[in-house]
Amino acid sequence: MSFVRERVRSALQRSRFGRRLLAWLRIRHTVRIALLSPLVASSAIRRPERGNRDEAVGERETLEIPPARAADGSARPLPVPWSRGRFESLPLRVRRVPGAHLLEEPGAVLTRTRRLLTENLHGRRRAILEQQPLRLQLRACGRPTDRLEAVFVLLGPYSYNYFHWLNDLLPRIEEYEVLGRSEPVRPRLVVPRWLNAWQRRSLELLGIADDEMARLSGDHARARVAFLSSHPGFDVPGLPSAPRRALWLRERLLAAVDGRSTRRERRLFVCRRDAPGRRRIANEEELAEALSTRGFEVVVLSELSFDEQIRRFAEARVVVGAHGAGLSNVLFADAPAVVELVPRGLLRPEYLILTGYVHGAHRLVEAADPGAGGPIVRMRDLDRALSALGV
Repeated sequence: MSFVRERVRSALQRSRFGRRLLAWLRIRHTVRIALLSPLVASSAIRRPERGNRDEAVGERETLEIPPARAADGSARPLPVPWSRGRFESLPLRVRRVPGAHLLEEPGAVLTRTRRLLTENLHGRRRAILEQQPLRLQLRACGRPTDRLEAVFVLLGPYSYNYFHWLNDLLPRIEEYEVLGRSEPVRPRLVVPRWLNAWQRRSLELLGIADDEMARLSGDHARARVAFLSSHPGFDVPGLPSAPRRALWLRERLLAAVDGRSTRRERRLFVCRRDAPGRRRIANEEELAEALSTRGFEVVVLSELSFDEQIRRFAEARVVVGAHGAGLSNVLFADAPAVVELVPRGLLRPEYLILTGYVHGAHRLVEAADPGAGGPIVRMRDLDRALSALGV
């Protein structure tokens, strides 16, 4: 859906009528934010509700997005909102919220008087535009299915997605550990009701036992006191967590699976044959066959355990794969050469940034044709990208 939005925005910017329409939409969004702001209770509000308390636990970080490079080494300009290139992470704080309302979907937390807290999300503006605070407020008026004591909230939008789980949620375990050492009674960790095997394993590797976790039996719960960590990234969609937060998670998980390796000789081709047709490369089998003759391993990440994914990428020197959440694993590599295969016009910076976090080199290869069953990547373009990376 984000890809479609970007294509529509790009098309509108080419005409005078389209630019006027985009300007009108920006005005509409500004008015909507102004009208709905009283329904939120972010730290930007001058008079926070009585009993709520913020504790700063770290400083902001600055991120500068490097240029996106095509197969031939030419710079490709990133679209809005990433085109400005420099971003500052959200303030790092933990908020104490007595009498909190918890809504599992979309992982929202509301105050005692049902004002939406935005620290758990991507910031105040995006929360207002995407999460519909009035609708959440009405849902919180119902009878809660659970009543909890002290809890730390590990809920958020898209928690089922591998990229968002690694970047938006797991880094908050650091604050949970700090809080557990300072509170007289260690809060329980509220996690999504339906955890995948890899999500449960990731929490286990970070030292979270089953009896420390709490799952909601319904959509609405009340907590005597809830602790809410700020979003570990930026107030902009499509960016990973801030550098220090991402590298903290990397070090913890690598140590837990004994994934530090001096081998670093693997060449991985991340195959997405298990993905829906529109989300995989149409001629993927052809690419896999050609790369196999050059020493590449063809891996389907859904067939590997969480531990094995970390180990494979920790040993990888080269990674080739289509744009998708599985490329989040480049965080566990060490100075890898990464070639990201994307549909034409899809320029997003997530994996470019993660590659930079681990001192790697990145190239984009855009599909030559849309293809009936998905984008088609020409082997000569892939060869050019690999040669540019010294492979």
